[in-house]
Amino acid sequence: MKRFYKEASVAAQDGGFGVALDGKPVRTPGGAVLSVRTESLAAAVAAEWAEQTGEVRPLGMPMTRLVLTQIDRVAPRRAEVAAELLGYAGSDLLCYRAEETALADRQNTL
Repeated sequence: MKRFYKEASVAAQDGGFGVALDGKPVRTPGGAVLSVRTESLAAAVAAEWAEQTGEVRPLGMPMTRLVLTQIDRVAPRRAEVAAELLGYAGSDLLCYRAEETALADRQNTL
């Protein structure tokens, strides 16, 4: 889609921060207002929108895509997603290569 706004900015919102395009809040594909907890995250998302020239290319906005996914898909099923992620904890591969660390020793005793 063609860039339709002149300015992307951070806007304070009910207990959080959002992104405004020419003063109007960005909304998710599901219709919710984009709102995050930290100003720095909102600033990173606003920067992605500000960097768009000519055409708005969502594939070039990874922070925006991540935030939109969290709002529309993860937040409504938070408990279910948390349970699914916990299922991976028993087979976490982050430490399997370590040979001489306290964490690897502890993992090997389980």
